[in-house]
Amino acid sequence: MIPQAQLLTGSALGGALLWLGLLARWFQRPLDLSATVFLLLLLAILVNTPLALSLLQGRTLSFVGHRWVSGLQPVAAVAVAATAFVGPAGFSIGPLLLPWSALLTVPWLLFATLLALSALWQLPSRRQMDAPACLQLLALLFLPIGAAWLVAFQLGLQPLRFSGIIVLLTAVHFHFTGFAATMWASRIGAYLPQSNRTYPWFAGGFVLATPLIAVGITLSPLVEVVGVALLATCLVGLALLSYRHVLPMLRNMLAKILLSLAPTAMGVAIALAVIYAIGEFRQQPLLTIPQMVQWHGWLNGVGFTFWGLLGWRLAEYQPQV
Repeated sequence: MIPQAQLLTGSALGGALLWLGLLARWFQRPLDLSATVFLLLLLAILVNTPLALSLLQGRTLSFVGHRWVSGLQPVAAVAVAATAFVGPAGFSIGPLLLPWSALLTVPWLLFATLLALSALWQLPSRRQMDAPACLQLLALLFLPIGAAWLVAFQLGLQPLRFSGIIVLLTAVHFHFTGFAATMWASRIGAYLPQSNRTYPWFAGGFVLATPLIAVGITLSPLVEVVGVALLATCLVGLALLSYRHVLPMLRNMLAKILLSLAPTAMGVAIALAVIYAIGEFRQQPLLTIPQMVQWHGWLNGVGFTFWGLLGWRLAEYQPQV
């Protein structure tokens, strides 16, 4: 394994231990919606993000940029985790009072932005990009969007008049569906022959669905329903490609199990998202936001993206027999 991947895999392992400690602390407190959503976001930042970045090898390794950019990831992730222990205190800049929690999220925004810029910097030298490489590039572009929403939440801002919990959920959306799930989808294409004609369509629809859902939440429930339906269709298509063409190629049994379970969890999570979107469109809620966080959030964060990314990570270590 290359040094950069070792660093990121180690960061994911350390992040998992830290997250489990925060999870134990969360169980000891009264249930709170914002705290639960933030815990899911920390799973994305501490564990899923470095796990996904550790998969950037071979032709797409240049997307990670210089080692110091990747080296910033553990520091920035721990800084975000530290906000769980910071109170409402802040510091003044002229008439403005900025909370310390907002300052601690700035390194994550810096890291995500530098990562995206390093990917864009490689474009002139990459005249031809296959579908998996395009997905990885777009995943890296989604990451700073999620980081910006996180900073907005910590600053108490309400872009587009969103409530605080919706701002935080938007950050979660771009970290999970925008970044981690897109990286999961890119690995499927890496195992398929370039002659496969269905993968680019599913991959393209998947990428389009992520911003479409965000636009729908902002402007129109109908657009949200279309976006969720498109996402569901493309995820099912990608999962079928994985079951049929990719899993039989893998030798690591645990990787096979995880990559089989992840789409199952995704299927349940996306079904809940469809039900929620239909309720919003009809203006007769079928599921509440707390219910979506409790079921859709955990299925998406742990069952789909974490299991899926861990499965791909394990698939890189196939025994030679």
